[in-house]
Amino acid sequence: MAYVPILKGKAGEFLALGHASAEVQSQIRPVMEVVPDCDVRDLLETFCDRAMEDVPNGMVLTVDCGALPAAQVLKGDAGGPMVRVGELSSTE
Repeated sequence: MAYVPILKGKAGEFLALGHASAEVQSQIRPVMEVVPDCDVRDLLETFCDRAMEDVPNGMVLTVDCGALPAAQVLKGDAGGPMVRVGELSSTE
C-alpha cells in the first residue's frame, strides 16, 4: 500500500519529490493540487513543466484542479483544466 500525501503543486513540493530517496519514491503516490496564482502567466503550463522536470520517472501523480476557476482556465479551450494538463504533459 502506498502513502498518499496531498501536496500543493508549487516549486518546493516538486523539488522535494525529486530529492526523495528511491525507497520513499517507491512507497508514495502524491496528490498534487494545482493552486491558483495570479502572478503565474500560464498556471497549467508552469505546473506541467515543474512536474516534467522534478517528478521521478515512473512516479504516478494524481492531479487535483478543483481549486481553479473554470473561466480563468478555459479561455476558449474545450475540456477544462484536466484536458489541458494531459495535453501539456504529452507534448513534453
